[in-house]
Order: sequence, then structure tokens, then C-alpha cells
Amino acid sequence: MAKSKFGQVRPHRDGFIAKYANGRKTKSGNTSYTVRTVKSEAEGWAWLREVEKAMQRSALADNRPTRAQGALSVSGAIENYISSRIGAGRAAGTIEQYRISAKFVAMSGLGRMAANATTPEDVDAHIAWRRQNPYRTVVRKGGKTVAMPAPGKTVSNATTYRDRALLSATFRWLRKRRLVEFNPVEAVAVPDRPETALRPFEPDEISAFLEACHPIHLRPLATLGFYSGQGEDELVGLRWSNVSFQQRALLLVRKKTGKAIAIPLHALAFDALREQRERQVRDGRWCVDGPVFLSRYGRRYAEFPKGAWAGAIKRAGLVGRGLTPHSMRRTFATYFEGQERDLQELLGHADSATTRIYRRWRPDRARASVESLSYGEAAHTQHTQAQKPTGTKGRED
Repeated sequence: MAKSKFGQVRPHRDGFIAKYANGRKTKSGNTSYTVRTVKSEAEGWAWLREVEKAMQRSALADNRPTRAQGALSVSGAIENYISSRIGAGRAAGTIEQYRISAKFVAMSGLGRMAANATTPEDVDAHIAWRRQNPYRTVVRKGGKTVAMPAPGKTVSNATTYRDRALLSATFRWLRKRRLVEFNPVEAVAVPDRPETALRPFEPDEISAFLEACHPIHLRPLATLGFYSGQGEDELVGLRWSNVSFQQRALLLVRKKTGKAIAIPLHALAFDALREQRERQVRDGRWCVDGPVFLSRYGRRYAEFPKGAWAGAIKRAGLVGRGLTPHSMRRTFATYFEGQERDLQELLGHADSATTRIYRRWRPDRARASVESLSYGEAAHTQHTQAQKPTGTKGRED
């Protein structure tokens, strides 16, 4: 018989029985259970997880704490927020990062505090603890993530930003449901991001990097990244069913917003995808719904090939310049000449404030935009001509 904190699944003559304590008592005073017969153990655990999420959502909607003792804790609120994001279709990699940050919130002591009594000082104390206690995450067999102490390791700003972002999103979610009065994370000062973290590629660096990429495996992937602005997960997860050669566009559904969008393809990106398809057809690896990008072993990428990226960066002589795979997305945003609203749609941002972070200030773009203004040009021309002095007819001698 397998058990968990919420329920248990055990064999039965008709298959398996899944049950959980429903919080009531029997007439004799014993714990009352809700029982369901299922065909397999996996089906039983799936049902228990769905029931647990539904109970958490119901507890929040009714403005009741999800834990039997005391008020809703910060860790409990984070778990409820993560469950809501899973239901909204958030990417698996993002959910995994949420769980890692949630683990450290619980370790610092902030997770045990009541959510409606958390102060900015408590959040600041967690950030300070996070900087003083470096850990590294190790994935064990079975997919379980374990936090291991890492003495001597430096905790980067990006790490604390992730914890802060999760806490802020959780408190915004609670405030929207009137479970807390304010978001304490908003009152915590945020250090400026280092310029290297926001640095895009320069035009000459793009050429040098693409030349250094493997012509079959990395170069088509990087070309699409530079000229479409999509993230690492979207690039490696792209399938041929998402590519319309007739429309010359990528057909995607945003996981954060659920919105379908057709992303126009630059000529270089279009040619790279066409050559990629021809190569896969020639090698017998092409499939209508198959992955667009394959590793050198002919398998789908489980994640972005960071080893190949690091090798290309080294061959291009760009080591130490703070250029990561995410820099392709920032490069697209920096050199995009269109409106900010169009850029927001192409990048898939739910908030325009995020788009403004990506779009770096460029004086040449600002000057070109100003000089391209043409409204009132006809009236200005007429006014200028009216101001010109009229010549005298008898001046020919």
C-alpha cells in the first residue's frame, strides 16, 4: 500500500482503491474517508492530485486557510499558486524553477510565516539568507530535485531575482483574491541588474558567432533564435506542425496567455528552416509533427544545447562578454524597429513592462524614428513657401 501526506492507494479485488481523509468524522468518532475504485495505481494517484488541487482552490476562493492550523503560510500560498499555474498551462521548466525557489523559501524560515502577516523585512531577511547560504540543486534518479550545500559558491543576483519574482507573483495572486492586504515584496529594494546580464549581441558578433556554429546542428537553431526572438524552450520544442512555409510564419500558442499567434519569418530564418527540412527528408528523419531541431545523434533536444553554445562562443572569441542563449532574444528586441506593442506580441510578454526591460535604448533608432515623422509636412511646406520673398520682374538687367 502506497501512502502520501494527502491520501493513499492500495490494491483491491476490482483493481485499486484510492482514498483521502475528507475532514469529517464518522458516528463512532473515527476519521471519515472518501474512497474511489480505479483501474491502476497511477490513475489513483492522478485522481488524488486533482482532488488535492481542487480542495486548495476551493479553500482560497472561500477565503479560508488551506491548512488546518492557523493562517495560510507562505509555503502553502506558493504551492497553491504553482498549482494554479500548472492548470493555466505554464511551461514545465518554469514550474520546476518555481519548485526550486519554493524549496529555498521553506528552508529559510519565511515559508512557515503566515502570508497575511509577512512584512517587507521578512522578505528582505530571506534574500539576505539566500545570499549567505549557497546551494546547488541536484536531480536524483526518478526526477527528484535535492538541494545540496555548496561552500565557496557565489550566489548570483539572478538567483535572488527568481526567488523574489515567485514571492511577488504569489502575493499578487493572493491579493487579487483578497487574502492579503498588500504585497510586501513591492516594498523591498531591488539592486540594479548588471549590464552584462542585459547585453545583446552586436551585429559583428552575430556574424562571428554564426560562422563558429556547427553548420547542421546549432547554426539553424541560432539563426531562428536571432531572427524570431523566441525563447530557448520554444526553439528546442518547435515542431514542423508549427512551421507554415506557405505563410512564411511560425504558428504558436503562448503558454502564458493561451493566445495563438503567427510570427512572420525573416528571409534568413525561412531559408534556414527550409534547408533543415530538406536535410531531414534526405536523411529519412523528417516527420510531419516531428521536432524541427535534432541533436547530432538524431534525437530531439531535451533542453537547449548549452555545451555546443559554449563551444561556438569560444571559437568566435566571445568568451567573457556575458553572451548566453537568452541573449538572442534580447538581440531581437534591441534591433527590432517596429512598435513596442508589436514587439510585445512577438516576444509573448503578458506585461509591456517586461518588454521595456528587453528593449535596450539605441540613439540611432531614436533619431531614425524622429526623422521619419511626416505628419503636418504639407502645412509646413506651404508655410515655408509663403515666407519666401517674391522676386521683382524687372531685375533681369
